[in-house]
Amino acid sequence: MKIAMVNEFFYPFLGGVEIHILNLSLELMEKGHSICVICKNHKGQIARDTYKGIQIIRVNSYVKLYETLKSIKFDIVHAHMSRKIYSSLGILFAKLLGYKVVFTPHCFYPSKSLVARCKKALFDFSLGRISFACIDRMINLTENDRKDAVRLGLLLKKSVIIPNSIIVDKFVNYVSKTNVKEKYNLSKYLLYVGRIDWVKKIDFVIKSLPSIDQKIKFVVLGQDTGYKKRLVELANKLNVQNRVVWVGDVVFDELIAAYKNCLALVLPSLYEGLPTVVLEAMSIGKCVICAKTGGTQYLISDKIDGFLYEFGNQKDFIQAVNIVNNLDTEKYSQMRKKMIEKVNSQYRWEVNSKKILNLYKQLVVI
Repeated sequence: MKIAMVNEFFYPFLGGVEIHILNLSLELMEKGHSICVICKNHKGQIARDTYKGIQIIRVNSYVKLYETLKSIKFDIVHAHMSRKIYSSLGILFAKLLGYKVVFTPHCFYPSKSLVARCKKALFDFSLGRISFACIDRMINLTENDRKDAVRLGLLLKKSVIIPNSIIVDKFVNYVSKTNVKEKYNLSKYLLYVGRIDWVKKIDFVIKSLPSIDQKIKFVVLGQDTGYKKRLVELANKLNVQNRVVWVGDVVFDELIAAYKNCLALVLPSLYEGLPTVVLEAMSIGKCVICAKTGGTQYLISDKIDGFLYEFGNQKDFIQAVNIVNNLDTEKYSQMRKKMIEKVNSQYRWEVNSKKILNLYKQLVVI
């Protein structure tokens, strides 16, 4: 089959959704299928390119997006990311051209301001509804993701749940050369991996630090979206600035080292789709402590293969940190085994790419 992936961004920009598209594309190519990613040209890059054997066509105008979809005969058009005009028009154009259309929204994130909420509502009840009507199937990551989509107008019969995935061997077999504890003067530390954004609620962990063992630091690893300054000011105000380590973006070697040496990965977010950072930590048997929000609650069985706490409940969060800090070897070994088993059986790309490919095949023969 010849499959088009439509998304605003792709290589060289590789955020969570783009890595999802990349890994899915590589899996499909291994099975003999042809992949073309159609995305915007953000930095004056060449219009036609290849990356790891994936054809890339970069077009900014919506007219050229239509013409590109028309000029190449595709079997499936798979659009990605909710509330994006580019992806939504890709869906509409693909439907007009008679293609079978699949859409993965990834997550319907809430907004902080009233203006942003109004903009999203306007989109949801206009182009969003049109997009939902045009698609043949939507891939939802979790039951929560499906509920959000149905609430916004999706017909339930169009929904298929296929979770996010990771390349497990990439994390399990990698031997890091970086000594993060020495580099950042760390002993025990909680780790956050992701963008520095208000929705991620990094401030919640900083506010909890005064009530957590003083030997435990908090390492923040990820790109600042403009929110870091407020968090630095908060840490200074609470006099915990020496316990918060701002790392920024890192190479893969340092990411693996950060995972493998942390006490636990923490994810206090207001909302999540199905966070791959949790899968990555679990794949190598590291404890995870997460707010019971969005898709995260479907990933973790509380106190069996990780720890969940009610969003914003500082007492429960601190208690979870204390439990992890004092886990005996036998209990940790049992949890570690269950984490690894869960990821290997449910969240490997080798498992879920087959489900997506079978969905494509079902649509093509209809």
